[in-house]
Amino acid sequence: MGERKSKTKFKQFCEENSLRYKLNENGEPISPSRVRKFSDDHLWWTGVDDSMIGVTISRPTEATYNKVKRKLISMGCVLSQDGDMEGNFFVSEEKAVKVANFLHTNKRKGSSKRSQQMKEFWAKRKKKVA
Repeated sequence: MGERKSKTKFKQFCEENSLRYKLNENGEPISPSRVRKFSDDHLWWTGVDDSMIGVTISRPTEATYNKVKRKLISMGCVLSQDGDMEGNFFVSEEKAVKVANFLHTNKRKGSSKRSQQMKEFWAKRKKKVA
């Protein structure tokens, strides 16, 4: 599978699982965290179509990094690079959604009540215009 097709597959994976998607400064696709405090955390495209997703985390202290590292390993991530306060992991696509929820790379969803109110509002407005 070509590189372009593989990048499209990662984008499709993000859309199907309601994950955030953007290109980083190098033009490579990532799924960044919503949490501003941990803005370096993200899922990333590995560059090949091997059904693996890359995970990068960074924490301000060694203790918090080790705690998050243990949690990711228990979720099925495989440690690839380990530093004092940052690391890279690989995870299968099946387990990546659970990791994405943990790192808050999923899209934010509004409350269902609010969503229903907006649907009703726009339906009424559409009837008035028509």
